[in-house]
Amino acid sequence: MSGVQLVFSQTVEGLLRAIGPLDDDAKQKFRAIGFDPDARLEPAYPVDKYVAMQKVAVEVFAPHVPVAEGIETMGRRFVDGYGETIVGRAVLVTMKLLGPRRTLERLSRTLSTGSSFFETKLEEFKPGVWHLWLNRVTFPGWYVGLIRRGLELAGAKDVELKVLQHDGPGLGLTLEVRWR
Repeated sequence: MSGVQLVFSQTVEGLLRAIGPLDDDAKQKFRAIGFDPDARLEPAYPVDKYVAMQKVAVEVFAPHVPVAEGIETMGRRFVDGYGETIVGRAVLVTMKLLGPRRTLERLSRTLSTGSSFFETKLEEFKPGVWHLWLNRVTFPGWYVGLIRRGLELAGAKDVELKVLQHDGPGLGLTLEVRWR
């Protein structure tokens, strides 16, 4: 993948919606990383800036829970926040129509509505068990929460996700995915 890796404004809007109303302290934490939550959103942000926003979001939303739990919770909440954006509403309607299997098969396309850089590879390891690789992941728990919530909204029951391999911050992640 070449070129600048960007996260689009609707993704940042979804993140802010997932957190909920920000108090002055939370706004200051965002400003400290160079993002003003009261300013008009830019069309896109460098991925490193968005990763910093994710860290602050977890710190603001879930300061009293273990970091891993807070990250997964924010990943789940992000799907609902993104679903409140114009682009996100269309994505969620499509997911509900497609069902869980086709939603998972189209994950690269879905993630591309929010950024310029995501790639995925999906393999049905055995009937009903999928191995999913994502190319650029800093917080595995974020994607565990995001994919779990997305599949639930697409109609899956008892979604199970297990991290099989994470190559490090900003690198590949492989998940095992199954549901009923």
